[in-house]
Amino acid sequence: MSELAFQATIQAGIVSFRDFGTDDYPVIETGEEDFLFLPGSLTVMGESDADVNVEVYTGWKVVPGAELLFDGTMIFASGVLSVSEPEDPDEVSLQLPRAGEWRVRVYRRQQLDSQDVYYVFDRNQWEKG
Repeated sequence: MSELAFQATIQAGIVSFRDFGTDDYPVIETGEEDFLFLPGSLTVMGESDADVNVEVYTGWKVVPGAELLFDGTMIFASGVLSVSEPEDPDEVSLQLPRAGEWRVRVYRRQQLDSQDVYYVFDRNQWEKG
């Protein structure tokens, strides 16, 4: 079972999930990448400048019609997940139960005038804190 932790809408077609306070961002090389990854930062690229509807969940979630972009480990030394446009100070933050490594999955579903991005934490890790 998955539980919605928060929702946000990010403009500009790109959304960044990162460790709060980090200024270490992946570099866009061609603009054709689906996502860019560093251990403390993951940026999801859109196919347009349309809004990005973001949902963050605890617990693995099946997302019909969405593609799995990332399944791996991210590091949150601060214990806080920040969500925003890359390098944008207006961020939405989520306090995690603990600092450290977290197993996550990221899905994307493209639509005509927007994209949906789902960021999902491993529920077992979340509950153990």
